[in-house]
Amino acid sequence: VVLICFLIFPFVGYSQFRENRYSTKTQEEEMKGNNGKLKQSSDTISNKLPGVVEVKEPHSPHKATIYSMVLPGLGQIYNKQWWKVPIVYGGLIGTYIAADWNHKTYKKYQGAFVDYTQQLEYEAGNGEPPVTERWKDVILRDVSQFTESEKEWLRTTLKNKKDNYKRDRDFMYIIMAGVYVLNMIDATVSAHFLNFDISDDLSMKIQPNLQYNNMAGNSVGINCILKF
Repeated sequence: VVLICFLIFPFVGYSQFRENRYSTKTQEEEMKGNNGKLKQSSDTISNKLPGVVEVKEPHSPHKATIYSMVLPGLGQIYNKQWWKVPIVYGGLIGTYIAADWNHKTYKKYQGAFVDYTQQLEYEAGNGEPPVTERWKDVILRDVSQFTESEKEWLRTTLKNKKDNYKRDRDFMYIIMAGVYVLNMIDATVSAHFLNFDISDDLSMKIQPNLQYNNMAGNSVGINCILKF
């Protein structure tokens, strides 16, 4: 009997081991399958439920500012406001052209003023005659027959013209800098507005309100909540 038990016991133990191993493997496969089904059902529910929305990274006003600082108009492109780019570059290019024209005209009148002033000093017996006569580029009349008062008037006119074009040139540079700064401000403010909820959900909620005060005791009122 003992010998028979020793012979049968290994077979029974091996059979039990195979059965337990098969059962454990089956449970693991079922758990994996259930996890996959749960994940798929979770994804399906999140896609189908109207209240479940995907969380997106908020629009960054800091990025919009940096982009516009590095390259004017790039912040507007980041904000998806493409129509503002021609306005930005129109302002920059227009002020640059005006500043460049005023600068060239200023240099022309400056040279005319310097040469004519040197010519008047030479006629008065001071210094050498001017190497160039650039006042003839801006004055079409023959000034050799001018009286002393007319010569002084011409000198004053050249000086005033020179100063006016210099002032206009500097003013155009200031406007150009203003357009550049406004480009950054616009990109920053527009990026802030993109994060706001501007839907048409306007509602008003009225509910009772009960408050307690040590002096007056209980008080009843109405709360009015306006959502916009």
